[in-house]
Amino acid sequence: MSHGAYSSLAREEGEVEGAVMLEEEEESCEHHHQLNSNSTGGRAVGPYRMCIVWCPIPVLTWMCPWVGHLGMSTSTGLLHDFAGPYTINTGHVKRLTRGGGLLWCQEVWGASPEEAAQKWDDAVEAASAEYANRMHNLLWDNCHSHVGYALNSLRFKRSTRWNTVTLILFMMLHSHYPSWRHVLQTYLPFLILLTFAALFFTFITA
Repeated sequence: MSHGAYSSLAREEGEVEGAVMLEEEEESCEHHHQLNSNSTGGRAVGPYRMCIVWCPIPVLTWMCPWVGHLGMSTSTGLLHDFAGPYTINTGHVKRLTRGGGLLWCQEVWGASPEEAAQKWDDAVEAASAEYANRMHNLLWDNCHSHVGYALNSLRFKRSTRWNTVTLILFMMLHSHYPSWRHVLQTYLPFLILLTFAALFFTFITA
């Protein structure tokens, strides 16, 4: 496979993995399944379908808890994330979050659930196809940019200005942790570092 590690084979393998692991995840996340009945027609939606998904990056998130890795999941729960130069990873959310916390924001809108799902999936696929041919840059062309590309094509929240900064703010204000364990996994290292820094500062200024 040349530039663009994103292919139909990767999608098919990810869909198989996602189907198996999504069933396990849904059993432990039943309290997260319900969305606004007006937008879904009262239909229960799985915990990580049509989501913007965030997870911590070791060391970097320990110092800045609002900084992490971002991806998007399709209407079937298949996660897409811009993982590195010319590389789009696909799979279940668990693949992204085995090492730490998880923050997610689920959105469904449109004239019908089916129409919304199709538009969302098309945007995710288009963003992945585009970023499979791009170099990854931590500061200005990164995982947040990949998600922003998809959201801009959707005119998500009637905006075409989604970028790293706006997505960080959006996730801080509108997303959810599945459990308190995930909250601790995200913030505990930062609090420990902050405590040590405070003790060190107190010691050298005493």
